[in-house]
Amino acid sequence: MYIVLSFQEDGSYKVVVNGRDLTSSPHLASQSNPLKCELDVERLLARLQPDNLCQGNADFPTLITGDKHRSPDGMIVAQEDSFTGQVTIRHVKCDLLTEKTRCDVCRMYRVNLSNRLRQQAKPDKELNLSSHTKNSVLTEEQKLLKLNMLKKEEKQAKRTLKLAQQQFSKQLDKEGVSLNDEQNEAFISIASSAELPEGSTAKMLWQQQKKYFTMNNKKQMRWHPALIRWCIGLAAKSPKAYDYLQETGYLKLPHKSTLRDYTSFTKMKPGFSADIINRLQSQSPIDKLPDFKKKVAVLWDEVRIKDGLVYNTETGALIGFCDLGDISNEIENLDSSSQEKEPSVATHIIAFMMRGIFTNTKVVFGYYPCRGFTSYQLYEAVWEGIGMLELAGYHVVGCVSDGATPNRKFYRLHGDGTVDGPCYFTDNLYREGELIYFFCDPPHLLKTTRNNFENSGWHNHTRNLQVTFIFYCNDCQITVKVKFIISLP
Repeated sequence: MYIVLSFQEDGSYKVVVNGRDLTSSPHLASQSNPLKCELDVERLLARLQPDNLCQGNADFPTLITGDKHRSPDGMIVAQEDSFTGQVTIRHVKCDLLTEKTRCDVCRMYRVNLSNRLRQQAKPDKELNLSSHTKNSVLTEEQKLLKLNMLKKEEKQAKRTLKLAQQQFSKQLDKEGVSLNDEQNEAFISIASSAELPEGSTAKMLWQQQKKYFTMNNKKQMRWHPALIRWCIGLAAKSPKAYDYLQETGYLKLPHKSTLRDYTSFTKMKPGFSADIINRLQSQSPIDKLPDFKKKVAVLWDEVRIKDGLVYNTETGALIGFCDLGDISNEIENLDSSSQEKEPSVATHIIAFMMRGIFTNTKVVFGYYPCRGFTSYQLYEAVWEGIGMLELAGYHVVGCVSDGATPNRKFYRLHGDGTVDGPCYFTDNLYREGELIYFFCDPPHLLKTTRNNFENSGWHNHTRNLQVTFIFYCNDCQITVKVKFIISLP
C-alpha cells in the first residue's frame, strides 16, 4: 500500500491511496481544505498514519493465491496487496482510510472469506451424475474428474443400448412373424376401425392415443377437453398414480404443466374469488337456468395445514400469515399493536364452498388462513360470501357446517334473543321475504354422537352407559333434563 500526499500553493492538498483519490473521503471530511496553519498539517498527517489505514483481511493465509478474488458469476470482488510487510485480502470497494482496525466493507467481506475457509476444511464430497453442484463452484481438478465420470457413463450407456438392440434383434428373428402387404393393410384397417360405441369415453381415449403417436412433434398435441378434465381429476385424487401412468407408458397423458395451465387460471389470495364465480357463470350462464336450479347452499369447514411461511416469487409476498378479512384484520392489528405481539402464522384454513341444491355444482370460492375463527369473524366472512353469490344471480337458501363452538355461536347471533335454544334460520339480507336455513351436516352429527358415547364411560370397560335426554316444552317454557344410567347386556 502506498500513499501520495501533494500540496498546492494555495494550501489545498490531494490524498491518493493505492491510486484512489481519497481527498473527499468521510475519514477526511472534518479536515479543512485548504490548510490554514501548521496545526492543520499535523492533523492531516496524523489521519494518514498506518493506524488509520484499513488492514484488510490478512488472517486468511490459506485463501491468498496471488490472484484476484472473483464471485461465482466471475466478477472481481477483492484483490491482494501488501500492508505493513504482509499480504492481505482487500475488497475492491475498501474505504482504505478508517478509524477502526478495518473498514466496514472489508469487515462484511470476512463472512464470505470465513465460508470459503470452512468449505476448504470440508473433505471433498464424491461427485456423481445426480449431483446438482454447479461447475462454477468446482475446482479445475473436480471439473476434470466430473468430465471423466460423464465420459465413462456415456460409454457404458452406449454399450448397454447396443446389447439391448442385439438381444431385441435375436428375439425378433426367433419369434417374429413377417406380414405381407395384404396382411399389413388388414392389420392397420382393424386397428383403425375399432368397434367402440360412438361418443363413448373409450373411443375418445382411443382416438387421442392414435393422434398422439401419429404426430411428429408431440409438443403440438391438442388434447380433448374431456380428457383434460379427467386428467385433472385423476391428478388431484392421486398425483402418484398419475405419475405412474405417465412413466409406464401404457397411456400417453398431458404433462402436469399442461394441467396446471388449466387449473391455475387465477391467482388465489385470501378471501373470496370473483374470478371463480365468473368462470362458473361462463360455463353455465345463470340467466339461462330456471329459478329452482339457482338455489345453492354455502358450506364451510376448517382444514389443518402445516404452519410456515412461503415466499411468493411472483408477488414478492410472504404467504402463511393469518388473514381474516379487512375488518377482522384491522381489529387483530389493533390488538397486536397494543400488546406488542408479532403477526400470527396460520395453522388452519377455513374453506367456503358453494353447493347446488338441484344441480351438481360444487366449487370452493373462498378461503381464509387462520389459527381458529370466532363467531364474529365468521359472521363477516359468511355474509360476504353470501353477498357475492347473490349479486352473481344465485339464490342462497342454506348454510351448512359442523357443530363446532364458533359455528353454533354464529347461528345464535342471528336469533332475536327471545328463544332459549339454537337458531335454525334467519332473513336473507339480499332477498326481501326469503329465509336462509342453518344445518349441521349429518357426518359431523354422527361424529358428535360417537364422541358422546366415548365420553359417557363405555370405553372404561364398565357395564353402565350414561345418557342424558333434554325435553323442551315451548308452551309452558320448561326445560327438563333427565339422566339415565343404562346397564349394558
